[in-house]
Amino acid sequence: MAYEGGPNLDPCGCSSDAVKDAAWADSRMTGLVTGHQQTFSRNGGDLLVYFTDVGDYRWGFTHDDSVLSTPKLTAVNQINKWFSAPTR
Repeated sequence: MAYEGGPNLDPCGCSSDAVKDAAWADSRMTGLVTGHQQTFSRNGGDLLVYFTDVGDYRWGFTHDDSVLSTPKLTAVNQINKWFSAPTR
């Protein structure tokens, strides 16, 4: 089990909050989050907890709880579908 999964933009080597926020909103973020989950699962991980839903680029999956189409939240929704799909 791991606590607080997901990308962290703090150590990216960039001091600009605007650049970090742009990376947070980039459509490629969906693939990064789902890829992180797949790597965790392939290597024996069982439960990866995603902690914060609304917040800034550091931890949030959306800036506003009425906006559900952000790249990070799209990834979490895909991950939820993987784990809620019936097994055969």
